[in-house]
Amino acid sequence: MNVSRRWLEAFLRRPLDTRDLVARLAMLGAPVDAVEPLHAGLGEIRVALVESVAPHPNADRLRLCRVNDGSGTPKHVVCGAPTSRRAGSIRSRPSGRACPTARAAHR
Repeated sequence: MNVSRRWLEAFLRRPLDTRDLVARLAMLGAPVDAVEPLHAGLGEIRVALVESVAPHPNADRLRLCRVNDGSGTPKHVVCGAPTSRRAGSIRSRPSGRACPTARAAHR
């Protein structure tokens, strides 16, 4: 069974320490196999403002976007989202890393 610590905190109406919670559940006969942080891989994602959009020269379904992620230097990214447009916003990660899809982020 998967249980959210936040849900338990809301149900019990008090904050819970993870180690204490694991020990107490074990004493009650419900040992915890693993504690996994929710969305641990999302820390590097930033919301970036799209400054310009151009078609990708080697692919029909991709676009080259110049984005401002707040770092002070515009970055060029390849975007596969069909809805990307100028003055819109996109998820951005450091070079070489892909953003998880909405489906993968909700698992």
